[in-house]
Amino acid sequence: MIVSTSFGTPGGQRAGDPSGKHPRIEPGSPRMRIGSSTDELLPLSTGRGLLMGSLIVEVNGRRLDCSSAPVIISDLIHCAKYISWARFILVVEKDATFQKLTQEGFLSQFSPALLVTGKGYPDISTRKFLKHITSIYKVPLFGLMDCDPHGIEIAMTYKYGGRLKSAEVGDLSLPNFIWIGLSRSEVCRYPLPREQFLPLQKTEFKKTAKLCERAAALHDWTLLCELNCLRESRTKLELEAISGIAPGFMCNELLAEKLAEFRCETHRQIENDLTPL
Repeated sequence: MIVSTSFGTPGGQRAGDPSGKHPRIEPGSPRMRIGSSTDELLPLSTGRGLLMGSLIVEVNGRRLDCSSAPVIISDLIHCAKYISWARFILVVEKDATFQKLTQEGFLSQFSPALLVTGKGYPDISTRKFLKHITSIYKVPLFGLMDCDPHGIEIAMTYKYGGRLKSAEVGDLSLPNFIWIGLSRSEVCRYPLPREQFLPLQKTEFKKTAKLCERAAALHDWTLLCELNCLRESRTKLELEAISGIAPGFMCNELLAEKLAEFRCETHRQIENDLTPL
């Protein structure tokens, strides 16, 4: 099931819908549940994962416009009609990164797109939603996580499912999931102070060793290489360090490079105009 939250984008801008033709739920509305047995909208108090972007969910003639405000993913409505014009989906590890990207205008710079977070280790509902939406719309699915063993573990959970298959609810693996960072082997290109690199703890070294075994068994050489880089550097880095370099740095630099083909032409043109001859 999907419910809307009570806060909107900065300045009230709408992502992925420049024409303004799509229906919306006002950002000031309370959290709601769609598709109850009485066909009414009912209050809902809890939720986990968040999404925002170019998606409309339609149930029993009612529409929830996910481009006008962040939406909580609490469960999946199989009978719902999903209308999306997104060209890709970006999954980020933390709620803090999700909020930062919405504030920096990610959904206008890379429109049309969907932005999703599982708020840490992803719950079943978030993974169900991603499995369902990517089975309907064959769009690229990217993942941006912290540069640490926990971030790699989360990326592997999205792509391959949980380690304990007995705890899984069906096949929730996402074979088209593409990890795009944050990579320990690439962060040297960014102007980061040394104190932002935190030492790996003993428990994290143990986790890294187990993840190396799993990555090797899955033949995921990209993540195995990243895990080895973490182990050799003995340090980790959070995405907050990247966003703290300068206002808009995560969107304008890191993601502008990683997702260059999806960036809006207007933003590319603005940068070209500002580039010294």
